[in-house]
Amino acid sequence: MDFVGGHHVGDGRGTRPQMRIKDNRPQGSFLQHDFSGSSQVVLLGMESASDKEVWQRAKSDGFVIVTRDADFQELSLLWGAPPQVIRLRTPNQSRSGVLKLLLDNKPTIESALELEGKASIELIAELQ
Repeated sequence: MDFVGGHHVGDGRGTRPQMRIKDNRPQGSFLQHDFSGSSQVVLLGMESASDKEVWQRAKSDGFVIVTRDADFQELSLLWGAPPQVIRLRTPNQSRSGVLKLLLDNKPTIESALELEGKASIELIAELQ
């Protein structure tokens, strides 16, 4: 599961979300260069948190959740935003593959979440 953090859409400050990635490998965030303030869920001490705990943290801290897990998209449909959810529909990818997918779709993500205020979106990547 991945995590994107930052102020949620509609906060009136026009800030763009910072990325938070859940990855159990103990190293710094691979998104730091492209998404300032990035971290990993493991670095937030949430590697064993339940979906509900992650949802509540994202809601209270203004995060956007980025995940391969359909559960968060379903919660988004059930409970609405915040937080907003980006579901990655991808084969297992390297960190660089995930980063490329997010960067390639950054304008679409920003438009859907910030301008259109959607509760969730999907990014679909094919095997290359």
